Amino acid sequence: MFNNLRFNMDSPFWRALTKFTDILILNLLFVICSLPVITIGASYTALYYVMRKLVKNEEGEIAKSFFRAFKSNFRQATCIWIIMLVFGGMLVLSLYLTARLQMVLNYFLIAVSLLYIITLSYAFPILSQFNTGVMQCIRNALFMGIARLPFTILIVSLDLIPFILILINAEFLFIVPPFMLLIGFGLTAFFNCFLFGRVFARYIPAEKEE
Repeated sequence: MFNNLRFNMDSPFWRALTKFTDILILNLLFVICSLPVITIGASYTALYYVMRKLVKNEEGEIAKSFFRAFKSNFRQATCIWIIMLVFGGMLVLSLYLTARLQMVLNYFLIAVSLLYIITLSYAFPILSQFNTGVMQCIRNALFMGIARLPFTILIVSLDLIPFILILINAEFLFIVPPFMLLIGFGLTAFFNCFLFGRVFARYIPAEKEE
């Protein structure tokens, strides 16, 4: 049995190990390429582009595919990231300023924040899957997120798990960041790709898949 595991590269054990290694590599590429901060959008798009292929066993050369997707989507992904970053900053500031006020505005801002989180969770995976403009990508992210709400809840929940853990127990602050830097971003994208595959399925016939 051990010999079969050792030499049969098509065995479930070796396939799982190879996938795990690829996720580690992708996570490392994502973290390194996100360090300038302004490149997070392009890095996130490239992560989902390659991860989608990894899920379908079509990945090819991981690093080459990642940098090709990073380069080809850089302009649009960076524009989307800057728009979302600025809007997110305005939301945080508005929530902070109105936190102590008993106003209908508070509920409005909370609703807008939820829509913002949905849009942010969808925007870069959409860009990695479809050829689309900046504003169209943002609109599609919001539309798909609302239209496929059950999947959206799962996707957003996976994205927010690190933050939720830290809020529940401050001790996770010493565990979660190292885990995310090591493999967490890759694992989240890997599991989300299965969900996004279901969400995007109804739209793919109308689009030319990359």
